Amino acid sequence: MNPRRIGTNEELHTLAQRIGDALGFEWQYSDEQPYKHRAILNGPDDVGLNLAWVRSGGDRLRITSRWPKSIQRGDRVHDFVPYNPRDRPTITVAAGKSSDQIAKDIRRRLLPKYLPRQGN
Repeated sequence: MNPRRIGTNEELHTLAQRIGDALGFEWQYSDEQPYKHRAILNGPDDVGLNLAWVRSGGDRLRITSRWPKSIQRGDRVHDFVPYNPRDRPTITVAAGKSSDQIAKDIRRRLLPKYLPRQGN
């Protein structure tokens, strides 16, 4: 079996837009995308998801939860927690799946671990 090549940054952002649409009206592709290599989806109540290709270990997409901007760390407000902390819910999915399939995986595998921590 030939592994699918890792997608381009443009393909990542197109896929993220489709995943946001598939997740429903509360989720949307962010108008602000500060990084080409990572896509941001904004969700309800200031929560969100970061999406990026997994560059090692095969054909995967990493989906990582993003804490709300209101989280305090010391005396500063951070708009995100460092890139890969162990306590943030994260999943990977096969990059060849459709946006609808990926949205189902997010709803089934990631959101139940993530949203209860946010009080949603």
